[in-house]
Amino acid sequence: MHPKPFCLHKKVLNFLEEDVTQDFIKTLEEANRLIFVRSYEEADHILSPLFDSNMGEDKNDLLVQLRYLELAVKVDTIDKMVEKIESKQKEHHFYELLLIISRQFADSIDDDSAILELNQYIAKYGVHELAYFGLGFSYENKTELDKALFNYNESIKVNPKWYPSLFGMSQIHYKLGQEEAGDEYFYMFENFAPCNVYGNFQTHKKVAQSYVDQSHFEKAKIAIESLSEWWVKNKGYCPDEIYIFEQLFLAQICDHDDDEEQSSQHKEAAYQRAVRLLSKNNIKEKVCLFVAKEFDQMNETDMAVQFYKKLLSNPETNPDFVNKICAQLLESDRIDEAYDIYTEAYSANPDSQDVQFCLLIIRLKKKNQNIPEYIQGKERLKKLVENDSEHIEILTLSHLLNSKFDQDPHVLNILAKMYLRMNNTEKARRSVTQSIQVDPFSIANNLNYLEFLIQIEAFDEARHHINAIDLKTQPTPEQEEQFDWLNALLRTRLG
Repeated sequence: MHPKPFCLHKKVLNFLEEDVTQDFIKTLEEANRLIFVRSYEEADHILSPLFDSNMGEDKNDLLVQLRYLELAVKVDTIDKMVEKIESKQKEHHFYELLLIISRQFADSIDDDSAILELNQYIAKYGVHELAYFGLGFSYENKTELDKALFNYNESIKVNPKWYPSLFGMSQIHYKLGQEEAGDEYFYMFENFAPCNVYGNFQTHKKVAQSYVDQSHFEKAKIAIESLSEWWVKNKGYCPDEIYIFEQLFLAQICDHDDDEEQSSQHKEAAYQRAVRLLSKNNIKEKVCLFVAKEFDQMNETDMAVQFYKKLLSNPETNPDFVNKICAQLLESDRIDEAYDIYTEAYSANPDSQDVQFCLLIIRLKKKNQNIPEYIQGKERLKKLVENDSEHIEILTLSHLLNSKFDQDPHVLNILAKMYLRMNNTEKARRSVTQSIQVDPFSIANNLNYLEFLIQIEAFDEARHHINAIDLKTQPTPEQEEQFDWLNALLRTRLG
């Protein structure tokens, strides 16, 4: 028998009067959090009055009733609940249905009998989401999964908000090896009832933080520690990133609780696992970014920087991550850290246009330049070059941009070409030399510099430079072709 999902969501509380809805929601949410941290008796104390209150059948919230039955299993009062519901059967036929469900929870009715009685209820009183849910539950226990799926789906047809069946459907699809469908139904269930299942670090974090805010530190610790427990129980291991998150958050809880010794121990454990993770060559991008952000949030910026560097050193890193990290650092005014991170990223991946662009933005920021204005100027310059506009117009705009910021290799190379066309070799050499000093590693810029040296017939320099060009960083086919052509041209000129 698979675990019964916790079922509770404020969207189903429309039976309440407007003036009491908010208080009722808060009460249910608090009970939900208490169950999440296994404080079952406290949750029972909160929910018991709601279940016992005489609201009338038309106001009964089925999800709340089901929720309390689940809790009764946890606190070992389910047999008493069965007796209580049995005593209410004559009040309304709904209690006949609730009695069957409560007996399923108490394991006091076999699945075949439950199926028979639930079908009899539907035949007598009509379709009901709770009845179809009970049928799905029993068929799932009997491993008749097609029938279980059918009945869970029927319950959702009756009531689209009946999300307990979404959980049941997700588990069946997982059993059938249909991971994608299982994930879809599970995420739908989790969206309706975020604190009803373990395993989502955001949920654990949210619940833990709510108890930290109330200075209930032991409950906060349980909310966090249950995350790695879930991973070990269900997956057989705990991922490095989850362990690091857990240790950092536990350190934060200890800080609030003025327990410096425990806080230090948790931080040290997080650091040791982080160092081990950094030593791996195949860290996933999302893992790297996740861990970096967790260290950042704990103001452990030195370790966060190491993970940013690790992520950006990979030439296949998603460009969105490259730009997102840059924006995040600059928004928090961490300009020097950003410069350090992206300078190292450039050294490791010099031909990445995204890294080059971010490094340009950071350098502009360090020089207190108007970044949007400069970028707009560069875009205009690019169009002028592409359209082969008047040389004087290109030269004027290049000079203007270079006067604002003289470390942009693209602008410097355009200046060099303009000077060369004007037969001003000295100024052209000065510009292209400054460009290669700013960007000494990218293949594109080195090929541009080599071509310039050949054009001005500085063959000895060109021969020395061609031997220094490193094509090990996966040049594009066009770059390989350009290199071969320049190499052949140089050999011809050297005779």
